[in-house]
Amino acid sequence: MNQIRRSCCSFFDRRLVSYAKEKKYSELFSIFDRMVYANYLPSLGEMTIMLNCYCDLKRVGLAFSVLGGILKRGYVLDCYVFNPLIKGLFLEGKVGDAVLLFKKITGIGITLDLCTWSTLIKGLCKYGNVEAALRIHEANMRGNLGFGLSYSPDLIYYVVLMDGLCKEGLVKKARELFHGMERRGISPNAYAYTALIHGLCGIGEWEEAKTLFDQALGRGIQPNVVAFNALMDFLCAVGKMDEARGLFDLMIQRDLQPCCANFNTLLDGYFTKGGLEEAKALLQEMKSHHVMPNDVTYVVLIDGFCKSGCLEDGIDLFTALEKSGCDLDIKHCNSLVDDICKAGKCDFARELLKRIPKMGLTPNVITYTIMIECMCQAGLLDHAYDLFLEMEKKGCSPNVVTLNVLMFFLCKRGRTNEARGLFDSMCQRDLQPNSCNFNTILFGYFTEGRIEEAGKLLKEMKYHDIVPNDVTYGVIIDGFCKNGCLDDAIYLFNALEKAGFKLDIQHCSSLLHGLCKAGKLDVACELFERIPRIGLIPNVVTYNHD
Repeated sequence: MNQIRRSCCSFFDRRLVSYAKEKKYSELFSIFDRMVYANYLPSLGEMTIMLNCYCDLKRVGLAFSVLGGILKRGYVLDCYVFNPLIKGLFLEGKVGDAVLLFKKITGIGITLDLCTWSTLIKGLCKYGNVEAALRIHEANMRGNLGFGLSYSPDLIYYVVLMDGLCKEGLVKKARELFHGMERRGISPNAYAYTALIHGLCGIGEWEEAKTLFDQALGRGIQPNVVAFNALMDFLCAVGKMDEARGLFDLMIQRDLQPCCANFNTLLDGYFTKGGLEEAKALLQEMKSHHVMPNDVTYVVLIDGFCKSGCLEDGIDLFTALEKSGCDLDIKHCNSLVDDICKAGKCDFARELLKRIPKMGLTPNVITYTIMIECMCQAGLLDHAYDLFLEMEKKGCSPNVVTLNVLMFFLCKRGRTNEARGLFDSMCQRDLQPNSCNFNTILFGYFTEGRIEEAGKLLKEMKYHDIVPNDVTYGVIIDGFCKNGCLDDAIYLFNALEKAGFKLDIQHCSSLLHGLCKAGKLDVACELFERIPRIGLIPNVVTYNHD
């Protein structure tokens, strides 16, 4: 009888492990059903496999039910039971619950392994708590985690933490971690180099990123396509297309299959530099490498064609994708609508807006904001306002950018009271006014000569804890000048200079214009001579005023 039970146990174990590795969850659950039907008592290992599968499927509630079964059967709990539960809670975005569970198992004396700590660190990094992850790591390195706890990080652990730090912009900390890892005798792999190279490129540290890339090659470590893409993206951003293309070719020479992201990076770079023919040639190359375009590729192509003066090509591509049944999303539509609007074809853009619901898509706040701005620029302010009301009626809530576009054009047309009404409605819409919104209303008040109300708005700005920026001061100086308050404009300008505020040429130009218009040429000439001492260079507007 015991021999039969051992044979059954071996059979079930093999099947469960096999199905779990292959992620054949329905077959795995079917095995458990058969076990229950046969009155077979699952082992702790078998129940842990089932618990882990539920966590992978983001069904942590069922996983905790399995934990209840484990407790009911009197099995001794260990970290192998709790590791998948912590992971599952993170997968469901329940960061607080995951951390609480971690604290509970340390409190009841469960011995933790590196996997437990790695799961915690990975979860914290993934859900924006990278600084908490770093604090845990640093406490471990100092040996003061408490409860006698400690662990020895491995390479995978370091890669996860470095990647999280770089994604949050904490590249200096990631760099320290990289060197600390090497000091502990852990050799970096391609993923470690990729994480740091990507982070360095993101903050513009090109030379250090390139040095790190060369170091990896010198150590016989093959950087992956992500590392190549980080360097290519940086080179494209600064217009060094030949160097970016050189890296792409090097990647192929080293037998790395380029991915869609690599092609998208180069395509975007070529279009930005006006290399339409190079972009078209790269598209053919993409086909020869059997790389299928993705949604980002199509957005880049549509946007690139339109910005290169080939609006018809962009529209044709969009139409062809629509007819072919390609899964277009609202990003493709927004890209085309934006380019059509920038080309001044407002009527065509409005027609496209009507087509979007017929594609099974819903215009979003970006779509509406693009269209509202286009209509305002075309002098169709009332139609733009109607569209604004329509978007709200359809359940699409405007954001601060949408409102600011309407407010600006209302102010420009002398309808500041209506703009102020929209401004006041922001709180009712759970939107926090920003400096741009205040600057817009400020511009409206000064345009209509309502200086007293402009002063009250500045106090309101202070009440909302919003600090005036260079645009704010530019609007005020220009407003004072246009309303004959030159002494106030000069006083503010001098006060800003004395306080060390970074003035720009627009502030000077506005004040020069006001002085010249008022016939105060001596003061204007004195200001003009001060401009280089402030560290600014006069532009064509400055000279025209002078």
